[in-house]
Amino acid sequence: MSAGDATGTLHVQHEGRDLALRLSWGALAKLEAMHPAIVNALLRDAGASEVTVQFIFDAVSVALQKGSRIDAAEADELADALLTADPDLFKRLMTTASPGASRGNAPAPEADPG
Repeated sequence: MSAGDATGTLHVQHEGRDLALRLSWGALAKLEAMHPAIVNALLRDAGASEVTVQFIFDAVSVALQKGSRIDAAEADELADALLTADPDLFKRLMTTASPGASRGNAPAPEADPG
């Protein structure tokens, strides 16, 4: 985790480059404009049954744009390469971005059972 890192930022390495993926509120708003039904279902915790390949691709691209401060065309190219290399990337991104997630790549704290 780098100094000033935000909660919900996932860090990955690609071709010797440190990349940050972050689904901030602004990133979620951008995704909602592209995929309103899917984002609204996810925010309602209605499950991921409606998630499409296009949504997964767009989520990774938007998270790269926000976290690594890169333009959309470069983020699209990187999203394609990253998802091809690591099909679980989207799941890790969503887990990291969830409200209970810890800072950086640390696992979220366990819920208090009591």
